[in-house]
Amino acid sequence: MAEEKKEKRDLESIWGKYTFTEKEKVEIAKTLASKNLEKDRIENEKKSVVSAFAAKANGVAAEISELSEHYSTGYKYQYFKCYVEIDRLNKTKIFKDIETEKVIERRKLSQEDMQHKLI
Repeated sequence: MAEEKKEKRDLESIWGKYTFTEKEKVEIAKTLASKNLEKDRIENEKKSVVSAFAAKANGVAAEISELSEHYSTGYKYQYFKCYVEIDRLNKTKIFKDIETEKVIERRKLSQEDMQHKLI
C-alpha cells in the first residue's frame, strides 16, 4: 500500500472581496426592508415617549412657576364664596368668605347697588 504524499500547505486568513449571489441579494433586500420598518416603529415609539416626558416636565415647570410666584408675592387669586354686606354709610359693598368671615374685598357701590331692593 503506497501512501500518497500530500503537500503540506500553510493556512492564513486574509480580508478579501466576496460577491453576493442574486439569491443572497434578495435575502439582504428583505432583511433591509424589515429593519427599516423596525427602525421607523422604534423612532415613532421614541417620539411618543419623549413627548410624554416633555409634557410631564412642562407640567412640573408650570407648577414650579406658580409656586415661585405665590412665594415671592405672598398671595394668589382664587374664587371665594362670599356673604355680601352693604355699607350704605361708606357706600361700599363688603364681601366676606362664608367659611372664615374674613373680608375678601370692599368695592364702591354701583348705581344699582345704591337702589334699595323692594321685596
